[in-house]
Amino acid sequence: MEYFINGKLTGERTFWSAVNTLAGEYQKKLLLNGNKVRIAESLYWMCPVR
Repeated sequence: MEYFINGKLTGERTFWSAVNTLAGEYQKKLLLNGNKVRIAESLYWMCPVR
């Protein structure tokens, strides 16, 4: 998987650290279902490696 915060490719550990700190359970569920999610004024998403 590739992990993005505000359109910038981010490391997996950095991504999940931010998500676990800032996101609620519903936001995490949306992320895992493949949605782009706004968390604390930033846009987070994941996608398969191309």
